[in-house]
Order: sequence, then C-alpha cells, then structure tokens
Amino acid sequence: MSTESLHRIFVKTEDLRPGMILNEDVSLEFGAVLIPKDTEITQRMIKRLQMLDIKGVYVLSSDANLPQESASQDVLKEVYDNAHNVIKNTMDNVRHNGRVDIASTMNVVEEIVDKINNCTDIVRGLQELRTESEYTYKHCVDVAILCGLMGRWLKASDRSLLHLVYAGFMHDIGKAKIPLDILNKPDKLTQKEFAVMKNHPLYGYDIMSKSGKFDKNIYYGVLFHHEREDGSGYPFGLNAPKIPLVAKIVAVMDTYDAMISQRPYKDHYSPYYVIDVLQWNCIGKLDLDIVRTFISHIIDLFVGDNVELSNGEIGRVVYLDKALPTRPLIELENGSFVDLREHYELYIKDVL
Repeated sequence: MSTESLHRIFVKTEDLRPGMILNEDVSLEFGAVLIPKDTEITQRMIKRLQMLDIKGVYVLSSDANLPQESASQDVLKEVYDNAHNVIKNTMDNVRHNGRVDIASTMNVVEEIVDKINNCTDIVRGLQELRTESEYTYKHCVDVAILCGLMGRWLKASDRSLLHLVYAGFMHDIGKAKIPLDILNKPDKLTQKEFAVMKNHPLYGYDIMSKSGKFDKNIYYGVLFHHEREDGSGYPFGLNAPKIPLVAKIVAVMDTYDAMISQRPYKDHYSPYYVIDVLQWNCIGKLDLDIVRTFISHIIDLFVGDNVELSNGEIGRVVYLDKALPTRPLIELENGSFVDLREHYELYIKDVL
C-alpha cells in the first residue's frame, strides 16, 4: 500500500487493529523504546500495550482501516452545529410562545446519544469547537454531550441515558426568560443582575411543564442543577440527600464546561486546571462520587493531547497517572520528556 494513501492518526489502544503501522516509537515512561516506529502492529503487541496501560499510539492507517471512533470530526461538527441551531431556535421560540418543540429537541438529543456511543474523540472535538460566541447555546450542547458520556460511564440504561442527555440539553432553557441585556452582558454580573439570573431554573421548570409531559428526571435536571451538596445552592437550598442523581450529574458537567469555556469577560481554563478545581475546591459543593468517576474516565481521553506548558514549551501527553491526573508525562518537541509529577513549578497552561 502506498504511504500516500495513509494518514497519521492517534488511536486509543482499545481501538488498534492488527496491520496498522506505528508512526512513531512507543516508549516507556523514561524513554526506553518498547516498539519502534514503522512496526506493523500485531494482536500480541496490542495486548502488551494494554498490560502496560499505554492509552494510545500514533499510527499510519488507510481510511478504510480507521476505527469509527477515531474518524474525522466532520460528522461530530455537523451534529454539533445542528444541536446548536436547535437550542438557539428553541430559546427564540420560548421567548415568543413560552413552549419547547419536543419533536425537534428530542430528535437532536437522539443524534447526540448516537454520536456518544460511536465516537470516543468527542471530548477532543469539544476542545476544537471552543468559541466565546453564543456561549449560552454552545454550553447547552456541551453539557448534553458531557452528560451522555457520564451516563455511558455509569452504564445507564438506554432510556435513562436519553433522559440524562435531554436534561443536559435543556438545563438552561429558563435563560430564555432572562432579559437579553443580562444574559448577553460582556462583563461580570452585578449582585442585582445575578439575583435575576438565579431565577432561570424556576423559569425552566415552568417552561418544561407548559410544553408537555416529560420524565421526572428531565424536570429534576432543569430545576435542581444549581443545588449544592452543602445546601448553599439555589433555588431551594437543598442539601445532598434531597438532590436527585440526574441533577448532581448535570451540576458537575455544567461546572466543568463553564470553566473550560471562553467567555467575553474571562479566558478559558485548561481541562487540567479544572480537574484540580473539581477535585479539591468543590468538596461539599458537588457529589464526590460523580466527580471522581468523571475524572477517572475523562483523563483517559487526554492522552495524545498537544499541550502548552507554563514555561511556553510545547509537548504531547504520553502518560497519565490516575493518582495524579493533572501531572502527566509530557514529550516535548525536542524529544525529551518532562514528568510533571517531579516538576511542580510547571503546569499545563492550555490544550492546543
């Protein structure tokens, strides 16, 4: 096969197939070459990579051999853009008639669920689609996708997964009733403006109730996603035992996406920084079991990321220690390695 018909892609170890060609050396943590570049992958090699907990490698592969989950982001972008348009139109309709079009919103949620089941690169896709424009709509789509991933990791039933994604997609529908000068304000809200914004869960529940009959978990996600474990949330100040599971999940996904997103009045944070915040600064606020499950799975999707370090150097994440997920091993552009577990003066500034 001509190399002109091959493409360099990062493939998770679980998706590797015999016959793929390595496009770079597979090295152990401290630089020893395990499998050299240009080696044809065998089933035995795949098992060895799995035993060593190597999450993925760069290979050369023809389009025909690309695993479905590592394919181009074009299909994801098409679904994402459609979902963005649907939530935007839905909020516009709510402003005019106070109701949600159940058919169009459910159709797009089913599309999202289908893509979640067939694309593990979806988180990297969200990074590439990052923008500060029309944040409210983008955020609804992001939270729906993240809720879907979380539901899959929790092994939710198909029905429960659909309800969870729908709750994530509609969680901020109440913002359609927030005055646009507050909703789209390019600066931080005043206390008075934030008091108005805090009504959006109540508005959302009212909108959903008037739009049709939904599963109770969808109502819970819309109404309770700003409640907090210690009772400091809103609108009711519920504490941990009284907050439904779906609302706890939406709360974690909402917090994560809000922090990694670009806003007019603040820069985005890197996912590594946000994971640190979730681990250490949200104790008593967010459900720790959900936070830990989320982190333990999402870090697997970070292997292979190109990153910028705090000193300006560029590199690639090649190994993640689950005990210290924000301190990975980085291969720099010059071929040397930096273990952030041993260099606490450095941190990951951004994912490129």
